[in-house]
Amino acid sequence: MARLNFPNQFWVQLQLLADVKAKHDALGAASPLAPYLAHQGIDLAACAVAGAEADAYHQLLNTCSLKKENNTAQRNLLFNPVWAHVTGSFSYLKTLFAPNYKQVGEWGAPILVSGRIKYPADFMKRTVIFTDFLAKNNSFILPAVSPLQAYFTQNNISPAADNAAVIQ
Repeated sequence: MARLNFPNQFWVQLQLLADVKAKHDALGAASPLAPYLAHQGIDLAACAVAGAEADAYHQLLNTCSLKKENNTAQRNLLFNPVWAHVTGSFSYLKTLFAPNYKQVGEWGAPILVSGRIKYPADFMKRTVIFTDFLAKNNSFILPAVSPLQAYFTQNNISPAADNAAVIQ
C-alpha cells in the first residue's frame, strides 16, 4: 500500500483541498471519494468555505506579524538610546559608590554578588529597571540633588525626555 505524504505548509494544504474538491465535483456521483465522504459525514463545500476563512485569518496573521516587526523596530529605535543612558548611568554610579556596589542596586540595577551588573535581554524587564531608575532619580527633591546630575549635564541627558520616549 502506498504511503501518503500530506503537505505541511498551509498554502499547499489549501491548494490540495481545492484540487480534491474540483476533481470530486468534476466526477460527480462517479467520484471514488463519494462513499467515503458520505460515510464520514464530510462536506467538501463546507471544507472549502472553512479553508477560505482560514486563508483570510492566515493573511491577517501575516499582516499582523509584519506590523509587529515594524512596531518592535520602532520601539527599539526609541528605547535603545534611553537604555544606553541607563547603562551609562549605572556605570557612573558604580564608580561613584565603589567599592559598595550594592548601592547601585537601590537604583534598580540588577547587581550580582560579585558586584557585576547583569542586564536582562527582555524588553519588559528593561522597562522595569528604567522605571525604578527614574523613580530613584526623581526621589531627590530640592535642595537635594541627584548624584547623577553631573553625569546628565556632562552627557546632555534629560531624564524627562527619556521618560517621554519610553511612554510613547
